[in-house]
Amino acid sequence: MRKLSIIYWLTLLSFIFLACAGEKEDGLFQPVAEDFISDQPVFKFMASSEQYRIQAGVNDFYMFTEYEFVDNLHTFISRFSKLSSCDVACEESLVIRIKDFQTVESSAQVAIDQSIQTGEYSFSVGASLSLSEVSIEYTNVNGITYYSDQAAQDASNTFTIHSIEDFADNENGNPTKKLTVSFDCELANETNNDPFISFRNATAVIGIAYPE
Repeated sequence: MRKLSIIYWLTLLSFIFLACAGEKEDGLFQPVAEDFISDQPVFKFMASSEQYRIQAGVNDFYMFTEYEFVDNLHTFISRFSKLSSCDVACEESLVIRIKDFQTVESSAQVAIDQSIQTGEYSFSVGASLSLSEVSIEYTNVNGITYYSDQAAQDASNTFTIHSIEDFADNENGNPTKKLTVSFDCELANETNNDPFISFRNATAVIGIAYPE
């Protein structure tokens, strides 16, 4: 089961209204550039001293959310990417997958409040995710995709969910949650001449959708 949804904002007023004050108070995004803290879109990602920086609603980026149900396992997918109508650097994207819910029957309701929890998650190794694991894909402006599950991760590399909040339904009527996360990880693409990149001190606010 898979649904695609997109959360987007029509005016700057909605950006400011929906950005919660708690993001600044908890210090997660310190130290960062002042303009990344103030008057910002809700959904964003930054890593490696701003070498990597994405904000939904800026430079044609949007936050997309998906969920998958395979073998009684739910995977929540958060994706920063651009619309097909974009003009510049259209290939760049960031995809975060969190596998964190299991049901006995496909018709069982997803108890999201008992599913996604704050705390540390491990990075998956190989193509498939296990429960409480995360994988990350980053595609650069040249269309080259790097994968966390193709790289050896240091023992200290973890993915941490700091906060979880209810958020507005998306335009498809799916309920959503807003997650504040941080992580360090390696990503690899061994077919490329520059096969490795690293995300250091990465922070992000992402959205996930889920079935009712």
